[in-house]
Amino acid sequence: WQLKKVCKVCLLLYLLFALYVKILTMEVGEYMNLDYLNDRQKEAVVNTDGPMLILAGAGSGKTKVLTTKVAYLIEEKNIDPNNIDIKKELGKTYHFNKKYNDAIIIYNDILSEDKYKNDKDVLVNKALALQGLKRYSDSINIYENMLKKEYNNEITKRLAEAYVLEGNNYQELKDYKKAILSYENSIKKDKNNALTYIKLAEAYDNLGLNTKVIESFEKAIEIDPNNKDILRDYSNLLSSYNKIEDSQRNLEKLKVLDPDSSLT
Repeated sequence: WQLKKVCKVCLLLYLLFALYVKILTMEVGEYMNLDYLNDRQKEAVVNTDGPMLILAGAGSGKTKVLTTKVAYLIEEKNIDPNNIDIKKELGKTYHFNKKYNDAIIIYNDILSEDKYKNDKDVLVNKALALQGLKRYSDSINIYENMLKKEYNNEITKRLAEAYVLEGNNYQELKDYKKAILSYENSIKKDKNNALTYIKLAEAYDNLGLNTKVIESFEKAIEIDPNNKDILRDYSNLLSSYNKIEDSQRNLEKLKVLDPDSSLT
């Protein structure tokens, strides 16, 4: 089942790309000459009964088959290359295959039409594609603009997640002050995510702000008191701060939750 799913996605990617990009810039009849194809290639072109997997080596004519097939679909099967559903599926297919720049081109094309300029699904997918490119500020702007027009809990959650990703990126760049700002912005949107406070604690720790680290851990535990990983990490942290008694108290809590856990 998984193999069939992958095959369908790969074929859809090739076909829709040719359909939307190549056909818009060529004469269809130019690609409709089947005489240049061998029997197996012709079979691939004219088969339109369902999904199909094309397996071939490098330089064997896969692109020729695909472009000819797209021309065949348009000329013989009357498929419209500007169909909005095709565009959306094309964008999502690129996205699924982590071709984020190509996905964004398609999303922008859809959003340029007045009828679809506020399409929630397309805007969210564009924001996610931007996150895939680590363009977090652009992604955040999309969510912020959507919320200015209408409050939506799902979008608020996505915005909070985008701020966390932005903070993580700043941490990788060792810009801990900006990371803290991003995590704090995330908390403003979602105050009940314990893991965001842990990320905030990490950033504070990198700046040597021990009191802030402890405050962040305490908040995370208040939100999720039964999280064994957080309790264990907090105990180890307290031990590293030479707060041995506090560390032992947290280890005892952990032992209650997980009797088989190692107290290290």
